[in-house]
Formats: sequence, C-alpha cells, structure tokens
Amino acid sequence: MSGAEIYRAPLLRRLRPLLFLSPTLLILLSITLFPLVYSLYLASHTVILTNPMLSGWSLTDNLREVFIESPEYWESMLTTLILVVAVVTLEFVLGLMLAYFFFSNFRGRNLIFPFFLMPMMLTPVVVGTIWRFLFNGEFGLIAGLLKAVGVENYSILNQPSTALVGIVIADVWQWTPFMLLLLLAGMRALPRSPFEAAQVDGANAFQIFRDIMLPMMKPIIIIAVLMRTIDAFNRMFDIIYIMTNGGPGRASETLAVMAFRQSFEYFFMHQGAIVALSMLVIITIMVKILNRFIAGRKGA
Repeated sequence: MSGAEIYRAPLLRRLRPLLFLSPTLLILLSITLFPLVYSLYLASHTVILTNPMLSGWSLTDNLREVFIESPEYWESMLTTLILVVAVVTLEFVLGLMLAYFFFSNFRGRNLIFPFFLMPMMLTPVVVGTIWRFLFNGEFGLIAGLLKAVGVENYSILNQPSTALVGIVIADVWQWTPFMLLLLLAGMRALPRSPFEAAQVDGANAFQIFRDIMLPMMKPIIIIAVLMRTIDAFNRMFDIIYIMTNGGPGRASETLAVMAFRQSFEYFFMHQGAIVALSMLVIITIMVKILNRFIAGRKGA
C-alpha cells in the first residue's frame, strides 16, 4: 500500500457512515431546511396572497406589525400559555397518581394497563372529533346528561368562557398516558433498598411516597414535565382546529392557530411566518433547557 493510500484510508473510513446516511439526510434537509428558509423569506417580505404586488423587503415593519401594533399575538400567547400550564399540570398529577397505582402489585394489573394507554395511540384529529361530538349541544353524550337535569342544547365549546375547558379535557384524556409511562418507568428504575429500610423503620405508604420516592424521582419528574411542555406547546393546533377552530371568536386561538389563520384564512403570509418562527424560537429555548438539564444529570 502506497503512502497516499495509507493517508486516505482513515478519511474514507470516517466518511463511510455519512455516505450511508446521505439519503436520509437529504430527505430530512428537503422537508426541514426549505420550509425554514422559505419562512424566513416570508417573514422578511410583505407577502399578501390577494395582492402579490405588495411584496418587498419589510422585516422591521412586519415585526412591528405583529409584536407591537397587533394585540392579537399577545392574546394568543396568553391563551397558549394557559392551555399548556393547565394540561401539563393536570397530566402530571393524574399521571403520577396512575403511575403509583400501577406501581403496586395487584391482580389484573397487566390486563387493564393497556386500556389506559389507548388514548395516546389515537391521532389528535380523531381525539378532537370524538370530543367535539361528545360536547355537541344537541346529540352529544354530555348534552344528554345535561338534559337529564334540565339544561337544553348546551355545549361548553360554544361558550367563550368554557371553550378552553373542553380543549383541556380532550388533551388531558389523550396525553395523560404519556406522563403515566414516563413516571412509571422512573418508579420501577428506583432502587428497592430505601423503601425496604423505611418499611422496617415503620413508615407507612404515604410517608414512603412523599419522603423517599418523590425526592428520588425529581430528575425524572423534571424531564417528563419539560418534555410534555415542549410537546404541548408544539401540538396546540390539531385538537383546537377540530373542536373550536380557535373560537368562539378568538377565545381558544393559540399561536399555532393564529399562524394558520393569518396565512391561510386572511392570506397575510408574512404575519403567519413570523408567528410560526416565534414559536420555533420558544421551542428551541425549551429544548436547550431540557438538553442542558439532561447533560448536567449525566455529568453528576
């Protein structure tokens, strides 16, 4: 083997994995890089589909129009934060209770456990459709129960003050199993010796759960809450679009729904792009926080 071949061999060996991954990388770049670049173009120009002649460089004007002159963005941001905090809190509490329930040994546990995971297997569109019909004021199951107590044709999705409640119920029903899986896996990964020592010392089940299990599960809880927060912030569109379409009025309009409306209902593509990019920035910050916490745990 010549000297040149010996010099080239390590480089070729290093590039070989990239060669095998290149088809997948090209597909991923084509479906992620182009939309990102095109969104940046839309955000920096005035693009109105009903009047294409207005197109031109106007990044600062677009930013001022969305973040300063229009209160709709901050109202949608507040709605998004309310929904995210509500669903993540309820899903964590219910998921923790269910995880502790399935952590104990009882007859039939393996039989009923899959039924608690079924909602997570459904797509958000299906979940939104199911709960929209359940909340229907004329023939829905909830309406039927309300008619039994004398309330006629009432749907919480049609009331601005209660529309968010219906969305929270649907989202909690679907994604509590996700929190259940993460927390249950964390519980089963804990060492058994601290629990056995506490039982020998006379601690009851609640004391063991509060003083031993929860402190030991703190890293898992933080990771689970951060992951679900990122996911909830990113997914606040499908269920809302199916159940309320952001209504009544703008009562349930999140940032994702606002981006869709601005782009494909009002045809202000530049405003929709700016809203979507602001969501990307927020999600990127949350992902960085999650990665830093995980890296810190590994270092510890």
